[in-house]
Amino acid sequence: MKKYRHLLIWLNLAVLLWLFNRSVFEKENVLNTGKLVLLEIFPVDSTADAQRDFIKLNYQQLDAMPADSLPQKGFCMVRTDERGRVDSLHFQEAMQPRQEHELAIKYLVKNGSVAIGAGTYYFQKGNAANFNRAKYAGLKVNEAGDAVLFALYDGQLVQLQ
Repeated sequence: MKKYRHLLIWLNLAVLLWLFNRSVFEKENVLNTGKLVLLEIFPVDSTADAQRDFIKLNYQQLDAMPADSLPQKGFCMVRTDERGRVDSLHFQEAMQPRQEHELAIKYLVKNGSVAIGAGTYYFQKGNAANFNRAKYAGLKVNEAGDAVLFALYDGQLVQLQ
């Protein structure tokens, strides 16, 4: 068994690296091919500590839905305007039926609230004042319903840096 020990360690490492790289590739694919969806977020408290390095995202349209009446997981079906802002949404267990011009976003109910993608946006420490102007979270969504948070936008839909 001792002579196979190193082989097993290297094999496990190779599998771990393959899984990690596949996950990165899938996220990059969503970013490159996904459709832009802008979800309105609650205003951020500008009096909060300016040295923090993240913003907790509270999606306004999602918080209006009572999570206890939804299935544990399913799809948030959204319609967007020409600029990508969500006009309307509803929840269903399966991706189909899908109405024309609707996008499906996978959701989970966690801790009594609806979660789609990331619930936190991280940025460089000391830049909190710039990101306090955020009004929209920018998600890229693919055909399978996978969503990746990639940017925050202000009220005029200018991407915050």
